[in-house]
This record gives sequence, structure tokens and C-alpha cells, in this order.
Amino acid sequence: MPLHVGEFVHNRYQIRQRVGGSERHVFYIGYDHAYQVEVAVRETLISSPEERQFWLQKVTRQSSHRHPNLMHITDHFELGDDSLISISNTAGSQPVLDPTSNPKGLPIHTAAAAVLAICDAVESLHK
Repeated sequence: MPLHVGEFVHNRYQIRQRVGGSERHVFYIGYDHAYQVEVAVRETLISSPEERQFWLQKVTRQSSHRHPNLMHITDHFELGDDSLISISNTAGSQPVLDPTSNPKGLPIHTAAAAVLAICDAVESLHK
């Protein structure tokens, strides 16, 4: 069930823009009217009870993990029978890597910083 620009979800989050997606996930920029902040909204499309259980467990684990290079899930809930919504706080977040910033490719120091940030985040997940 795709969300629409302007739509309110969970009587709190307003969808502002669709930014991408795949067969299983759709990503939006939203606005949390309770805290007056921009948020990232991920809609995960669910096709079976087993899949629902898997994604609920995954979102619950992700919401308890903190790392500066990973999005922090601040809320999640089911929307109807076929989707799970997760909300991430985006306040102050900046992309580590913007491949469109230079048509000739990324400078080595930029690529190295991105690789180090990814490695640091992955390492924190294994602690």
C-alpha cells in the first residue's frame, strides 16, 4: 500500500516526498508533527506471517542499536495487513558519500572516509 505525499501516518508523521524504493521497500522523507523534526520513513511490504515476524524482529533489534554512522529507528508500527512502517530520526544526518558530487569520480580521501565509516558501523554491529 504506497503512501502518498501529504498523507498522515499513525496520526503523527506526514509524508513529504518519496525518495526511492524497490519491490519490498519504499523510502520517504516525512515530518514528525509531535517533535517538529524531519524523519526518514521506510515502508516494508509484507507477504506472509513469517515475513512479518522476521521484519518485526529486525526492526526491534535495529531500534536498540546506536552508532553515528547508522540510522536510528525511533518508531515502528504495522499499517494494515501488508506493510510495516519504520521511522528513523534524520536530524543532523549528512550523507557520507555523494557519488553525484563529482562527475569524474570521488577523490580518494572521500572514498576512504566512506569506507572507514562503513567499516566502523559494521564492526559495531558485531560487538
